Amino acid sequence: MSAKHQRLEQNEISERAARLYKLLEASEWIVEDSGEEPTTDYSFIYVKDINSLYMPDEYKDLVREGNAKIAYQNLYIEIFKQFFNLSNKVLLDEGYAQKTRDTEIEYMLILLKSGKYAIFEGDIDKVSIPLPPGIGLAHTHPHVCLFSYKDIETTSYLFEKGYITSSVITTECTAHLSRLGPYTIDDLKALKDLHKRLEKAKTLDEVVKVYNDFKSNSVKLFLSLNQP
Repeated sequence: MSAKHQRLEQNEISERAARLYKLLEASEWIVEDSGEEPTTDYSFIYVKDINSLYMPDEYKDLVREGNAKIAYQNLYIEIFKQFFNLSNKVLLDEGYAQKTRDTEIEYMLILLKSGKYAIFEGDIDKVSIPLPPGIGLAHTHPHVCLFSYKDIETTSYLFEKGYITSSVITTECTAHLSRLGPYTIDDLKALKDLHKRLEKAKTLDEVVKVYNDFKSNSVKLFLSLNQP
């Protein structure tokens, strides 16, 4: 399937999310390399002794010596918040969710590491494209704002590739699966189990029960109502 309507743009929200993602990448590089857990003020990351660290060139301008009040792990939730705002602004405020409700043609939003975001038009009940490296992905559903079992499979793949969050959005509500830490083997197993149980579920009540039973160390499910 080839996408039809396509856009590639950026705004303050997408640029902010990309900056935060790069701070997170730099923080995790430091943890892996030295064992030190940096702090952050959401503009830079801070370490005790900058001269004792070897930093790749792409991260050097992000690191300061000192101590901030915020643990670097909070970058996960801050990135999620920015993507939440972006997906609402683009898919809700610009009418893509309503188009899906009216026509059942789905749309996909991908936030790229560059700070740009892309919109793709799919087909009725699906949108499928090769997925580039990115930060977050959201797609519209016509009625039910829950992940299908195929969506769960895609989300697990995204997390393995470094994405932070995946969302399903309708005019009435949004479901988010978001990483609040590194994607571990246990998280992968939890999503595989969720995929299997959703594939077997036959009714909406069964689907809701599967979601209520979902537990994972780093991956969390968030549901939000969308304002009319």
